[in-house]
Amino acid sequence: MRKLLFLLLFVCILPDCVASVPYGDYAVICKNGKYGVTYRDVVCVYPQYDSLFVERKEYKEGIAGAYMEGGKWGTLVDGNRTCEPLFDVIGGDKDLNGIVSYRSRILFNNGAFSYFYLLPVQSGGKWGYVDASGNYLIEPQYDRVSCFTKTFEDNTYYALVEKDGGWYIIDLLGTVVSEDLRSKLDIDNSKKQGKNWNKAAKKAAKEAFKTHGDELTALATRLHEVYEASQTKLPAMAAADIKAEQSEGKWRLTGIAGRQLSPMLYDDVAEPEGNVVRVVKDGRYGLVDATRGEIVPCRFDYITEFDENGFAEVWNNGFTGHVSIHGHVDLEENLLKNAEGRSYFEGGDVTPIQDLLEYDPESVIGYLLLGEWGYRNNHYAEAYQAYDMAFELAEEQGKQKLASSSKTRRNIAYDKAHGVEYEPESSFLGILSELVDKTMEIRSSIHEIKHGTTSTSVGASGGVLPSAGVSGGSYQSQYQRWENLAERHYNSITNTGLRSTTDSGEHNGKAGSMSASNYTQQKKAFRQAQREMARIRTKAAKEGVNIPQSKWETATISL
Repeated sequence: MRKLLFLLLFVCILPDCVASVPYGDYAVICKNGKYGVTYRDVVCVYPQYDSLFVERKEYKEGIAGAYMEGGKWGTLVDGNRTCEPLFDVIGGDKDLNGIVSYRSRILFNNGAFSYFYLLPVQSGGKWGYVDASGNYLIEPQYDRVSCFTKTFEDNTYYALVEKDGGWYIIDLLGTVVSEDLRSKLDIDNSKKQGKNWNKAAKKAAKEAFKTHGDELTALATRLHEVYEASQTKLPAMAAADIKAEQSEGKWRLTGIAGRQLSPMLYDDVAEPEGNVVRVVKDGRYGLVDATRGEIVPCRFDYITEFDENGFAEVWNNGFTGHVSIHGHVDLEENLLKNAEGRSYFEGGDVTPIQDLLEYDPESVIGYLLLGEWGYRNNHYAEAYQAYDMAFELAEEQGKQKLASSSKTRRNIAYDKAHGVEYEPESSFLGILSELVDKTMEIRSSIHEIKHGTTSTSVGASGGVLPSAGVSGGSYQSQYQRWENLAERHYNSITNTGLRSTTDSGEHNGKAGSMSASNYTQQKKAFRQAQREMARIRTKAAKEGVNIPQSKWETATISL
């Protein structure tokens, strides 16, 4: 029963562990003092902002955060500006965020954007909170604030704020649901601080949910709806004052007061649409913004007119995607996401990976994904060749770090393609079952020897195990039983001495490999047998019985 419960525990834990592995995320880039966004090594928002605060998201999530322009911050969802720059500071207080995130999940900084967006902002010296459209959920009134966090037990959201010298917990409605916690939280002892916070947070969440739980749940749902709508609904924008001036067959764009929007001269320009204009250079299309200049470089085959929601189609190399009026291009981003989604599953369609490489024949990630797909689907020759191409391109492009982790898998694929046989990898549950069996076997052996009712029989691994059946009255017979056990574990661990430790913690030798956990249990049992041999020999000597010391009592294992 204990073994069964042990296995069930790990079976329950395993799916959460697997589900938590991310495939990729977004990152901020900077060029010429302006900031943009990449997905892996693909640019999806070209540098155009004074600064960016972007949530690093897992696979299939959008870009969410805030952008800075002219010293002010505005909200950003899915790469699109959802309000004008209005706020002085964003993100909340570092110290209060540190307390709230002690053992919790901050909504803004750690993945909960997938449910709703809620951003701490400062305006006029006071802090409040805005939704995904930049509208205030809680008006500025606090001296300091943390991000909102969530309790998983009752789905209640809350934050830590400072007002009039006191520190309080508030819920989404702005209701104070705690006493003044400053004396308990404003301390140097982080362990005690964390304990006090957890206790206070649970109490506050319980109080909030008890008094107006239905209202809070409805509000959270509405915030989620605002977040979802903001991914496609853009703020109204007046037509920009963009002028196109022609000189010697080329076009220059200027904005308000004749300010030059781009140093580049274009071959052709379209009529302005809102605050952007489509431009053409050497037969390639891009976008120029009325205030930010060139926000999409001229590198696409064609960009259509924008629709009423502020999106246009973008065509390139036979593939189609979309570009927002704010410059978020999803063409290469989506090709890469689709390719990633196929490479990690056996039997998956390889077409999305081929599409990515057709679009960009020099994509390092594309060839890495192709190698991964080939490896998982037993196409080992194609796999190592794809990896080799990825390494070559990474060297040329200075992206060696991107490909370095795949070298071991490339070597295995090469060996398998040339007939080298590998021991089949043990499944997680198989290793776990083996560990439980060995642990129970060792405990049973020790128990039987100590109680003096053991006989000699052949064990499952071919060694000699003490087991129940024959009286062990003499010191010599007890000593010999422990000696046999020590010899068996020594041979099992060392396996003629040819062992090595891999990066994954396994100990390999002529007879194959044992897991790190199994190795530890075997070594522990070996030491126990040696201690018992020494104890019995010492006790026998006190009663005038001389037992010659066995070599197995003093044998050492240096692995």
